[in-house]
Amino acid sequence: MHKVQKKDYLRYRYLFHTYRYNLPVIYSSLEGQYDGELYVNDYENPDYAILFTPFDFHYVAGNPDTPYAPETLNHLIFEDYILTKYKEEAVVFCPSGPWQDVISSVFNRHSGIYDVRKIFTLNTNYFMDRKKDITEPEDVTVRILYEQDFHSACPYPIARVYKNGICVSFCSGFMLGKKHAEIDISTVESEQNKGYGKIAAAALITELLKRDIIPDWCTWPYREVSQILAKKLGFEPRPDVTANIWLKQNEHEHNT
Repeated sequence: MHKVQKKDYLRYRYLFHTYRYNLPVIYSSLEGQYDGELYVNDYENPDYAILFTPFDFHYVAGNPDTPYAPETLNHLIFEDYILTKYKEEAVVFCPSGPWQDVISSVFNRHSGIYDVRKIFTLNTNYFMDRKKDITEPEDVTVRILYEQDFHSACPYPIARVYKNGICVSFCSGFMLGKKHAEIDISTVESEQNKGYGKIAAAALITELLKRDIIPDWCTWPYREVSQILAKKLGFEPRPDVTANIWLKQNEHEHNT
């Protein structure tokens, strides 16, 4: 596999066109917001590629039937990337069933485990209707800011909820790519279950829609509160996607 220079990333973005989820995660690296690493099997006429993002979510793309793809990816993921980056875990996603077969054959060699990601897409009409019922308490102020953190190359929008001058909740669109935004939401523990996260999320979604950016909502199955909040805001569930997970601890225990 050949490592692509960052200035050439967009040249290979067509390989990832079959993805229907995690678009801001993928394209925030391909478009240069974050410092991902892209590899292709041939510079001029690539059959397939793998994108390593700085968030430990990685993506294969292209033709899964390419000869020697499993062996090449096994070497790149588990002997080059994980060892040189001193990674404790890695999660790889696939755009299709045939690709899933390839990656499963690789992860099974390393005691890989499998989970799913819950995927939601926004129904804008539902959101606008449900937004009418979201009210802000008198002691709460909401601000839309543009911040630059997490090694982002550009500012991204974040809605912060302040109670008596202290930020108690935020919702950020910290990954931006292909006119989509990945949402991250957090509320301080002592202020949870008071609706502040919902207020922050509604404010951020409104800001994103003003900029013609589509908010994406993805979470793990165990995060049931996140799934409930997504539905309350007008997000609709889509089919789950498989997450191929490697944990250093699991492989070590299997080999001892």
